[in-house]
Amino acid sequence: MRNKLKTILAHSPKQISKVVSKIRPELQYDLFYYDMKKSDGLTSSQIDELQDKKLKAMIVHCSKHVPYYKKLFNDLNLKPHKFRSKEDLELLPIMDRSDVIKNSKYLISKKNLGSKPIIRYSSGTTGNSLKFVSGQTERLFEAARIRKQADMAGIDIRKGHYRLGLHLGDKIQKHDVARKTIFFNTKFLATKSSIYVNSMINKKYKCIKGYPSHLYFLSEAINEDNSLNLGLRAAITVSENLSDSLRKRIEKKYGCQVFNHYGMTEQVTSAMECQSHGGMHIEPLHGFIEQESEILVGTTLMNFSMPLLRYKTGDKIKIIKNKCSCGRYSNRITKINGREAEFLLSKSGKIYDFFILSNMVRNNKNIIICQFIQDEPGYVLVRLKLTNNKLSKIRHNLNGIFKNDMHFIMEKTNTFGKDKFQFIISKPAQKLIK
Repeated sequence: MRNKLKTILAHSPKQISKVVSKIRPELQYDLFYYDMKKSDGLTSSQIDELQDKKLKAMIVHCSKHVPYYKKLFNDLNLKPHKFRSKEDLELLPIMDRSDVIKNSKYLISKKNLGSKPIIRYSSGTTGNSLKFVSGQTERLFEAARIRKQADMAGIDIRKGHYRLGLHLGDKIQKHDVARKTIFFNTKFLATKSSIYVNSMINKKYKCIKGYPSHLYFLSEAINEDNSLNLGLRAAITVSENLSDSLRKRIEKKYGCQVFNHYGMTEQVTSAMECQSHGGMHIEPLHGFIEQESEILVGTTLMNFSMPLLRYKTGDKIKIIKNKCSCGRYSNRITKINGREAEFLLSKSGKIYDFFILSNMVRNNKNIIICQFIQDEPGYVLVRLKLTNNKLSKIRHNLNGIFKNDMHFIMEKTNTFGKDKFQFIISKPAQKLIK
């Protein structure tokens, strides 16, 4: 029955689709998926027309239901009808992290957007992290986007995959049967990789997803000739920069192609490589991208719970706009100056990434900003901006995580530079993955 409804809705007027999707929320996921698949066949002018239409709807929503934008539009004497295309976004000022932090509660929509919203935090500047709200609509779009972008790698993500990077405490791995996902705890990559490899040999899922640095460490437990026969068809890399040398090493060890992905908690854009590997295709329905001095400025076209318009991400990117050899016309990101190998190495060789550290920092209200700097394994300088001068609880929490496997030097400071903040700067980590 659901398949018949999906077929009908895919060819129905939008008004009918919206009504039915409210009655059956799972069908909204199908509509998002089909719309994104359909956008792959659009020309550049058709993509522009579609984004202009989506933008107009977002502007109207913001002017009616989002306190921050209601005030901004009133202060600037702007009316929704003045926004006829993406070019008119220049009527609005560019916002950055400090604007979101200052106005976070006013950026949340007052319109009831479905089930109880969930809170997510950005990871890039942990210690001064951003809090974001997403409702049912955003979660359904996210699930559909993940499926569609996995399609670009020739993978049906619904049939299962492995995921590196979830914080699991002291659990080595976790099998989510409902989502057909096996999560590997990155904390044990240096000591328990053989367990993860055995799980892949036994399960034979076709896809693995994780940071390039995590995939590198796991690859150390795989034979050079890939004689273990993992059965993988794609490795999807996320969050960190992917060098050419690391791509080649991952492809050799895992015996499959690597597909690079770009995304963010702020939900203003996402991009994914196709099988031509000529850059990451920007998802047209997710958001619209501008650049200011090469810095990515994004405007969401789908996050109605906490919309960001003209949000400056801090990532330097290079965009190409010609047609890809795969046939898609969507713009592509070919270069990103972003996160580099954000993990620490302990004395015993264990890996501690920012998932583990960020929870400790976020739960300590005394910390305004925190940064970890490592020049050699087992020794870390912790730079802190605090609400008061008490360090005892922070030191206690760090010792609870690392035991005697890491030595910390604490430094209180108010200076962190003007460039994009990096939570962990580790020379040993960068050296390992070069």
